[in-house]
Amino acid sequence: MVAATTSAVVFDRRFRLPEVQQGTFSIEHGLGAGVLGRVGYVLNLDRQLPNSGDINIAPSTGVKEFQLQGGPEQSACATARPFAVPVYTARVDPSSAR
Repeated sequence: MVAATTSAVVFDRRFRLPEVQQGTFSIEHGLGAGVLGRVGYVLNLDRQLPNSGDINIAPSTGVKEFQLQGGPEQSACATARPFAVPVYTARVDPSSAR
């Protein structure tokens, strides 16, 4: 019973299980003197992977700014521009956990 819980899970009527197709193709040929040549192709095709979103989150109240620093390429990070990420601090329905 949904009324007795703090959250509910709803599935779209059009929900379908994800599909993943993988394949490989390669050709090998001896070139002589113990040398082997190989040409290959790898294919990965993903469809209908699940995606979710929080429908009980209130609009953003501001932004938090970050800048990457350090790492092996420190000169590149030192000149990296800051980037902003929205800050979410409230729920539409605070009594619901989700």
